[in-house]
Amino acid sequence: MHASYKCIIIYLIAFIPTFSHGTFNPQKLIEQTYCTILGDKDASPHYQATTREALHNFGVKDVDNVPIKKMNTIPQHIMGNKLYSFTMFGIWFNEDLLNKCDEAEQLFMIHHEAAHYANKHHPKVLLSLLPIPLLLLLIKKVVPSSSSTVISARGIAAGALIMLTALGMPALIKTQEKEADLEAARILCNNNQQEILQEYINTLQEHINDGSGNSTDGWHKTVAEQYQYLTDYVNAKTKS
Repeated sequence: MHASYKCIIIYLIAFIPTFSHGTFNPQKLIEQTYCTILGDKDASPHYQATTREALHNFGVKDVDNVPIKKMNTIPQHIMGNKLYSFTMFGIWFNEDLLNKCDEAEQLFMIHHEAAHYANKHHPKVLLSLLPIPLLLLLIKKVVPSSSSTVISARGIAAGALIMLTALGMPALIKTQEKEADLEAARILCNNNQQEILQEYINTLQEHINDGSGNSTDGWHKTVAEQYQYLTDYVNAKTKS
């Protein structure tokens, strides 16, 4: 399955309704839905404490109420078994993979996810998907039900709409991934942790040297691109 279609599947999870204790709190209901689907076990104390500190550094309020969980196998099956972490209305970590990383990689990835959360990247993606059901309703209204070609006409229109959305999704996701990287770099530098950022950049250089610089899953920048814009950020920071 193409990466952009996988993105749509995982993000559309947010539209699954959840009701609890007879009350309606959209934020809480979505959080509960995600926890049920993506993993409801708390992350290890180390990852929780480090992530909450990063969220605090990003200016997130009530960091103790942000769900920080262990990722189950569902997002890995949808997005691939190399998925280290995932942020929606909470943050999920694949601890089995993260535990194999060195400290610099772990810290950078944690700050990367904190940046996604602080910048509300997931709600922005949901807003970009909102026109899909609205336009599908419009298609249903415009194409009369009495038409002999109603099924094929509506099916073609709906399929084309979803395909166009899928083609545009990677650009939005890649933009958010780059923004999260640069925001992580900014916070690390502001907190006198430039050495963590440099060690992470060195790890990217090692991947480039071993021939995997152009590797990408279709919704992240390539390793080489990530190395370049993070290096440019450090150089600009040094000159300023």
